[in-house]
Amino acid sequence: MNWRPASSGSEVKPKPKSPPERASSKRRNRRRQLPLGQPRLEVAGQAYPLVRAITLMGRGTDADIRVEDPGVSRKHCEIVVGDPAIVRDLKSTNGTFVDGIRIDECTLTEGAIVKLGGTAFTFRSS
Repeated sequence: MNWRPASSGSEVKPKPKSPPERASSKRRNRRRQLPLGQPRLEVAGQAYPLVRAITLMGRGTDADIRVEDPGVSRKHCEIVVGDPAIVRDLKSTNGTFVDGIRIDECTLTEGAIVKLGGTAFTFRSS
């Protein structure tokens, strides 16, 4: 395409064509949207939706949410989704803490910090 001087004496150049954006890059840059009211655990900017009635957390390969932390037992704790949601320690070696208190079983409230070993998760109910 040719360009020509505009009447004011300035140059007008055509816009360079940008390469088409790939669908996969759009998907990669978009944050994962969870349905409203979907309870989840958040850690380091990552969200783990609690989609099962009981979610097992631990270091073992059979855990629903696997925590790669040497201070976490293979079957460390479980979260029971309901109204209210409950976290239950599964006799882990180092214990499960909610808002800094060691628990056997505890009701989870919005923004509660669940700590397993050195890893802290934030509970979000919606």
